[in-house]
Amino acid sequence: MFTLLAVICRTRGRSVAAMGLRKIIQQDVERTFPDMGYFRSDEVQHQLTNVLFLYSAMHPDIGYRQGMHELLAPLFYAIDFDSVPEAHEVFETDSLFAEFCSRSWVAADSWALFSAIMQKVSQWYEWREPALPPPAALGPVKLKPYVPPIVEACNRIQGNLLKSVDPTLYEAMQGAGIEPQIYGLQWLRLLFTREFPMDEAMMLWDGLLASSHPTPSLVLWLCVAMFIRIRTKLMTRLPCYSSHSPQISVIPSDYSTQLTYLLRYQTCRIPEPYTTSFYSFDMLRPWRYRPVLPQAPHS
Repeated sequence: MFTLLAVICRTRGRSVAAMGLRKIIQQDVERTFPDMGYFRSDEVQHQLTNVLFLYSAMHPDIGYRQGMHELLAPLFYAIDFDSVPEAHEVFETDSLFAEFCSRSWVAADSWALFSAIMQKVSQWYEWREPALPPPAALGPVKLKPYVPPIVEACNRIQGNLLKSVDPTLYEAMQGAGIEPQIYGLQWLRLLFTREFPMDEAMMLWDGLLASSHPTPSLVLWLCVAMFIRIRTKLMTRLPCYSSHSPQISVIPSDYSTQLTYLLRYQTCRIPEPYTTSFYSFDMLRPWRYRPVLPQAPHS
């Protein structure tokens, strides 16, 4: 009797937890890309919620974390855009192609692609401290403060990669008190879907996922390329002229100005998503890169 009651309580507890998780996912999905009417569809939101709930159930070690909905949404949009109507509604179309690209498989294909991407970037969604082995197995264990992988990645972007490529910009950001987690959490977890328009972000994804370099490593260099692109916004250059040696004085922008440009990243006037992507590829070979500084006019 008591065993049956315990099973019933556990089952009810899991059901309540599942309902709560699904509600949280639904709330996030409803806010996905509010400027795009496509994502206001009830059917689209329902399918996105199903995929995210299924992923969290199949990966309890990670579960669902805020931001995953903005990784799934571009995949779902792209697959649905390229899909074809049901096979019986298609005329003069190859039957195998119609079946392969049928709109009825959009949710399933989106789940498969989302799972593949999460295999590459799931470390940036980890939040639980890994379990320690039994002390008797390894003897005395030296405990170190747990640092989530996403925080380590953010620190590496600004403290190592940017410093090695552009020490002047690094000093400007450090002097202003910019903490890398402020912008890095959004950039890395969402893979730049808020920094670039949808079409440009998806072209960047093409380059990231098709590259032979590991995706996380290339993403970190892409962040550095984004810094260099708005370098003149993060630092102000004032010409200082003298009779002996005309120079350019570099004055770092203040904290609020730098933060504004980092959190509200300005898109290109002319669509050039591949420019930033190729720039990051080139900086995988930092010995070939030297920042180009403006020269003072000759007297």
